[in-house]
Amino acid sequence: MGPWGCLGLARGFLFLFNSAAVLLGSLLVAFGLWALLDRWSLSWVLGSPLLALRGGAWLWLGVGGGAAALGALGGIGALRGGRVLLGLYFGSLLLLFTAQITVGVIVYTQRIEVFSKMAAHARDLIQGYPAQGPPGEPHEDWDLVQQQVSPIEPHRAP
Repeated sequence: MGPWGCLGLARGFLFLFNSAAVLLGSLLVAFGLWALLDRWSLSWVLGSPLLALRGGAWLWLGVGGGAAALGALGGIGALRGGRVLLGLYFGSLLLLFTAQITVGVIVYTQRIEVFSKMAAHARDLIQGYPAQGPPGEPHEDWDLVQQQVSPIEPHRAP
């Protein structure tokens, strides 16, 4: 196989993997939209209380949209053989990789402070629940947790 055959094979695999990234990114976007538009049914399907479903939905939308856009950029660059598109693709991947390492280091070094702030916020929400009148958006998640964790009555034989 000559150098052009290897290049064509590499371009084909690059297009195939980026097509998968576009499909999976689109799936994440769909789940994000589902979580934003109908949180109750999604939490029922997943079978667990989702305390930060709204934040997770926006995260799914962002990550899915980014993955789909990056996959489309790489796939089109592979098909057309454009140096600019492939350069943007490589630069975006490098930037994404650097951001992931940075976030990982920050989370690891600040994990105790983040945990204590999250615990204090949860404690404030729980203590301020009845005093704030009708439940608002921050309290809907607590209502969901209470509904799903409440004990189920045992089945009584007739």
